[in-house]
Amino acid sequence: MYPFGAYVTTLLAKRGLTQTAFAHRVGMTQPHVAQVLGGRWPMRVVRIDTWSDALGLTGTERRRFRIEALLTRCPEEIRDYVLALRARPGRAKKPAASTTH
Repeated sequence: MYPFGAYVTTLLAKRGLTQTAFAHRVGMTQPHVAQVLGGRWPMRVVRIDTWSDALGLTGTERRRFRIEALLTRCPEEIRDYVLALRARPGRAKKPAASTTH
């Protein structure tokens, strides 16, 4: 399954939602939701907040969802590059904020 689709499927399962119930919440058909989750259609930017609201996402979860959704709109080479960077062992973390003045 496409990474975004796997991510959303996990969110749906945690909330006890089927694709059909979720599709109803976001005003789409289940086949269309399945096409987005399967990577056959990119996530429409205007639907990101609707999907986030339907999933009850807030804070960090909502930000992660937005990033994952926007990646579906990137060219495949960029999306694959980002996914490869994420998979690298020991990938760089943000440096700690300096406490010296």
